[in-house]
Amino acid sequence: MCTRTTRRTITPLRYGILASRKENVASNKKRGTRSLAVTLGTTHTDVETGLKSRGLVKKLASHCLRQLDCDRCIDACTTLLTLHKNTNWLNHLITGEES
Repeated sequence: MCTRTTRRTITPLRYGILASRKENVASNKKRGTRSLAVTLGTTHTDVETGLKSRGLVKKLASHCLRQLDCDRCIDACTTLLTLHKNTNWLNHLITGEES
């Protein structure tokens, strides 16, 4: 069985749009591809392709929890562990359509 992979190449027009507006992209790195596409007058897929070709990819920002959030998590975990020790509620949990 032969599998064929096709690779989409970046046309000079797409690359040129992003190269000519490099300062626009660098000014606000948190803008989405759709808002950049409106500014540049092209489609968002062209912007995505151009950004990927330059090595600019979406990265997840680290999520910083406040002390209150950490305390709530700990409280919920200790409550559930205490319930599990005392009543074994997890075995009596009804999920779906059980008879």
